[in-house]
Amino acid sequence: MSAQSTSHIWELFFAAGTGAINFPMRLMGIGNLGELAKCADETIATAARALWAELADGSWKTDADLAEHYPTATIDGAQVRIPLGPGHHVDLLVNYHAEMMLIEYAGVADSAQPRRATKGKAA
Repeated sequence: MSAQSTSHIWELFFAAGTGAINFPMRLMGIGNLGELAKCADETIATAARALWAELADGSWKTDADLAEHYPTATIDGAQVRIPLGPGHHVDLLVNYHAEMMLIEYAGVADSAQPRRATKGKAA
């Protein structure tokens, strides 16, 4: 068998870097959004379930990609806030290079903790 006709699983990983295959970002903290999908009113619960599905399937490479998909989102570096109906929002931390997204908070806007630094001079 010639070297050209063999196929290896590692070729899939290299193909992802060329844009040929887009793998979804790794989504963490889904329990936060899952709780909102269970306990809020039906409109918010439906929006939370839809956002969960979109985030789980998402594959964004830049802030511009994410902003195009969520035009009402506030994006500040790695921090993203997506409004989810009146008085509710979802806070995310996004690392495009690592292809990971953390759902930090999902719920009533008045109950959200203010964002503050946890490391460095600002802490």
